[in-house]
Amino acid sequence: MIMRKYVLPVCLLFSPVVLLAQPNNSFDKTGIDYVNSLGIIKKDFSTGRATDFSEATLNYYSASIPLKNQVSVDMAATIVNTMKSQAFSYTNVIDNSSLSPFSRGLIKSIINNDHHLDNMGYREDLGVKTEQVLTSDIPAREKEFVLSLVAVAYHIADPLTQGDAPNARERGCWINGPYGSGPGTQAQCIAAGALIGGVIGYSICGFLCGLGGAVIGGVAGALS
Repeated sequence: MIMRKYVLPVCLLFSPVVLLAQPNNSFDKTGIDYVNSLGIIKKDFSTGRATDFSEATLNYYSASIPLKNQVSVDMAATIVNTMKSQAFSYTNVIDNSSLSPFSRGLIKSIINNDHHLDNMGYREDLGVKTEQVLTSDIPAREKEFVLSLVAVAYHIADPLTQGDAPNARERGCWINGPYGSGPGTQAQCIAAGALIGGVIGYSICGFLCGLGGAVIGGVAGALS
């Protein structure tokens, strides 16, 4: 999988945790539930307990993870195939989505981490972005979805200097960024995958599909 031009400072936690809350985001719990849900699924895929996104697998996790979501086999296949494509460009995916221009720009900015902020600065910037979403005139359901993605990014974020849990399959995505090209950490792949999968899911069937797509994208990013 090729992820183009992102430099997210991230380290994903894979066991149930209570994370530092984002005080100005009413969808903060969505980010916490996302991290805990993805940890459950990623562990099963890494150990071989789960091997694909079959209907049985999706039904099992939809009923057992904390994050309320909606996902279908077709939607999961669309997300995975899009992210695996050699021609994949996350900017094209976002620009061709059903989201408003405001939301498209904000999500790309979250993935890019344009100012190369460390963990603290990144979270502070997400707080500023939350206020921008809250005061925007985008549709209410889109606003809820974008706030959910901000919460997901907020709770994945952590300093790269702390290291990154090795990918069980010894793989990762490739980054073409401002400092050159090279393999991304597993956590960077997860974070970008979550937002991209979320955008694809939301464009297919709305809010709950957006959350389900974020899970699929995060798992695909982890195992890319």
